[in-house]
Amino acid sequence: MSNKIRLFVHFSSVLLMAYQMHLFMMPWYYLLVTFIIIVGVINAYNFMDGINGITACYSLAVGGLLMLVNHEKALWHRIF
Repeated sequence: MSNKIRLFVHFSSVLLMAYQMHLFMMPWYYLLVTFIIIVGVINAYNFMDGINGITACYSLAVGGLLMLVNHEKALWHRIF
């Protein structure tokens, strides 16, 4: 698949996600930076996906750490 088609699909999917999350109330330059960062993350995952399961390991590590932070924050709110 050509790079132009791939980037069009990536930007279209990010556009739909932003619409679903009602992010169009933000200034246009925030949206532009957000779109570029999200498309970059999508491309990074697509690149790592071909490297012997390294994406699964990274995803598990990041997901586990996010769960830990979420759990600690929930405990902190219960205490105070």
